[in-house]
Amino acid sequence: MKQLKLFLTALVGLLSLSTLSAQPAGGGIEIAYIRPNPTKEFGFILKQAPGLAITTRSSNEYRLRWGVSFGYVPFKTTMDEFPSFAYESGGNEEAYYQGYDSFKNNSFHYFYAAITGEFKFFKTLLSPIVGLDFRINFSTHTQISYFPENPRSGGMEDSINQNSMSFVPKAGVVYDYHDLSFLLTAGYNWDLTPQNMYPYTTVSLSAIYYFE
Repeated sequence: MKQLKLFLTALVGLLSLSTLSAQPAGGGIEIAYIRPNPTKEFGFILKQAPGLAITTRSSNEYRLRWGVSFGYVPFKTTMDEFPSFAYESGGNEEAYYQGYDSFKNNSFHYFYAAITGEFKFFKTLLSPIVGLDFRINFSTHTQISYFPENPRSGGMEDSINQNSMSFVPKAGVVYDYHDLSFLLTAGYNWDLTPQNMYPYTTVSLSAIYYFE
């Protein structure tokens, strides 16, 4: 619950910052393909997954554009069960129990809020771009632990919430056509926490409609 409160507080901060700046001139959706880093625990546990975000942008009359995004990725686990162990001590006795952990419904729910920006190199319809996102991340899942050799273990459930901050450097192309912009970008989520909780690459396709 504490992590959720921190995420919501940061989310309110992002919204406040966006209202203090120039009002957004456009909005749209972003479809992303998320690939967790397979060399990290995040990638060992979770499969690749699609994500969806609502996003805004400042005017497309300028080469430097900014906005805010709010996204969700419904991850699934790579296995139904993960090997685990438990340690128990009491008096002069110690015991180790082998078991396994699983995720309820094999699900891992990941949310993020971001300040996002891109720089367009040329004033042409089609142009390369570079950009940077600052993201506030939040995840939640229910972990179930089983230890068959321990008679007191009947499947313990634990609701786990986590949050972090990260940067996403990215590059790609943008195509501006009248009141529409289409962006194709690729980037990497650099998590700023010591645990490096959410390392992943992302490929995104965005469609922005400018109403001003």
